[in-house]
Amino acid sequence: MSTTISATSDAEAILALPEDTIPDFLRKEISTKRLHALVVKLNRDALGGPPVRRDTARAALKRLGFV
Repeated sequence: MSTTISATSDAEAILALPEDTIPDFLRKEISTKRLHALVVKLNRDALGGPPVRRDTARAALKRLGFV
């Protein structure tokens, strides 16, 4: 299974990843220098916008270990 995020919502795609693929996903995002941009976007969504978007972004950050 590919762990590249290509869904309409990054947060929803992260939440849909199987638990055992999270470490590989993080390694891939780090090696391709995309993790920073992803976390910035999730932080922005977690701090503003509609409540559903905020909650989903916060859950994704938590799943990745950033909360």
